[in-house]
Amino acid sequence: PEKHRELLRAAEVAPWLRRSRGVKSDAEDQVIATSVFLANRIVAELLSYNGYYELDAVVRDCAKRSGVNEHDLREVVGELPKLYKEWLDAIGLRALPLPRYLGRFESKYVDEEGDVIDSSVQWANLAELINPFLYELKACFKVQPSEDDYFYLPQAINCTMQALLRALRFDRVSFFGVDKEDDCLHLRLSMGAPLPKDKRDLRRYFSDPDREYMPDIQSLMKQELKTQGDPIFGDDWPFIAFPALCGDEVIGVFYADMLEKKGASPLENQRSLATVAIAEEWFNVPVSFQ
Repeated sequence: PEKHRELLRAAEVAPWLRRSRGVKSDAEDQVIATSVFLANRIVAELLSYNGYYELDAVVRDCAKRSGVNEHDLREVVGELPKLYKEWLDAIGLRALPLPRYLGRFESKYVDEEGDVIDSSVQWANLAELINPFLYELKACFKVQPSEDDYFYLPQAINCTMQALLRALRFDRVSFFGVDKEDDCLHLRLSMGAPLPKDKRDLRRYFSDPDREYMPDIQSLMKQELKTQGDPIFGDDWPFIAFPALCGDEVIGVFYADMLEKKGASPLENQRSLATVAIAEEWFNVPVSFQ
């Protein structure tokens, strides 16, 4: 219907640009279109996993430009984990955890005794969260490729990075490809928290005099998972590094880390075991897969 088409056109344009773009709609439609536009913008930033400060900047900008009360908008964002889990539970789907930093948008309430009410969401255990990614990864490796078949390596890499970021809740995940010409690991892809500007085209050389303390280089050379050494990105810790092997050849190294924070502790046993389960899938990749 034309009415719906007009509403969709309005929702695609920022509220503060609608007049200049010639988008017409009545007051009720304006409210709906503004809500949809702001929700899309906030969720797009949230699903990028860029971190609290980036999401906070988007929320502030949306409130300032649209005229929506910032406190109210922040409360809505803080309630997202609870609503998201309730909706997925209602249709029988398992909810992957949303970033921990959403808790910083949540309003705190106290009970009659003055204690803060715990409103944290109880996500599924790690085994339940990681299994779907493991199934997809195993399925990728079992495919017998033909000349006209889809190339499954990008899917397998993406699946692994998503598992580390969304199920195991690392803050950032990177994939380094092996550069045989320069004898180095070259950063090819990163998800989650933004990389420092001076690290976006990072190369890690096999001959580096400090290679003994470089977890990614040690992971490549010894073909095993590493959790010790000097962090690649500043003091961001804890971290894990493990190789992607096709036959006896290392084609790359996965590196996942947590952003630096006071009182950081090593990975708990459950997360370490789940990480090992993902890493082991890359230790026996058929040569034909590559």
